[in-house]
Amino acid sequence: PDDFKIGFEIIDEQHAEVVECINELYVMRFEGCKTIRPIISKLRAHVNKHFKFEESIMQLCNYPGLEQHAEEHNRLYDASIEFIRRFNIGEDVSEELQKFLFEMLMHHVNKSDRTAMNYCFLNGFVKKTK
Repeated sequence: PDDFKIGFEIIDEQHAEVVECINELYVMRFEGCKTIRPIISKLRAHVNKHFKFEESIMQLCNYPGLEQHAEEHNRLYDASIEFIRRFNIGEDVSEELQKFLFEMLMHHVNKSDRTAMNYCFLNGFVKKTK
């Protein structure tokens, strides 16, 4: 999880929740568990709240890439809702969801979120916590 820390404690904690979901999915798949409902529920509660929080920080910082970042959030949110929809009709989405979450961390968090928060840090809008 340290690889995904961007230096803003609340956001880092929220990203750690995604890492936790990935790890839980891996264990459940390895153990042959067929129900991922608890992870799907956690993801549903987490995603929208997290994206809104990040965007509010970026708005506070007058981040010039906010609109593009919000569009990226919308695409990720739509994809997560599609996983939930497919799960609810009985599809096994566990492997695909695990890959999606990992890719989200690798690309969105390590690139987009890091760029946005570095802007906020460098311009003195927020203090780096770690």
